[in-house]
Amino acid sequence: MVPTVRLASVLLLAFAACGAKHVAPKAPAEPVSDDPDVQALAHTWIIDSHFLVKGSTITDKDATAFHGRTLVITAEGYTSPFHPPCDHAAWKKSPRELSDLATELQIGDSAAKAANAGLTSDLVEFRMTCTDRGKPPPVIMWLGGKVAMTCFGGACYMMKRFDE
Repeated sequence: MVPTVRLASVLLLAFAACGAKHVAPKAPAEPVSDDPDVQALAHTWIIDSHFLVKGSTITDKDATAFHGRTLVITAEGYTSPFHPPCDHAAWKKSPRELSDLATELQIGDSAAKAANAGLTSDLVEFRMTCTDRGKPPPVIMWLGGKVAMTCFGGACYMMKRFDE
């Protein structure tokens, strides 16, 4: 009778294993794009400095607290210190001029600070809108040269690639 109990136990374990849910390993991420601008954006960015926009209600001290934080852009989505993580984002890319952006954002003399930080005058604007939840505001980044800029809550943050 003991061999029958052992056989029953082995069969029970075998059936249980067959019924276990198999989770396939996640496939490696596809390249973001063949577009060199998009490839240049898809990195981990670290906030290096900031400036306040006209009429900002955030304090300089509060904006400084974001220095060293990262914004991660991947093929699928993004992680930002300003927004909840987004696993699936839609991208929109358009060319911009720093002078036009400075007028739009009302950053005046701070455009010179952005240029001094390495932001070139011919920018590429990326609007990333999360598609896996409600209607969150887009994450907007401007890429120019080897630096990027994003604005949130009354401050514009200059970022450099984490790996450089």
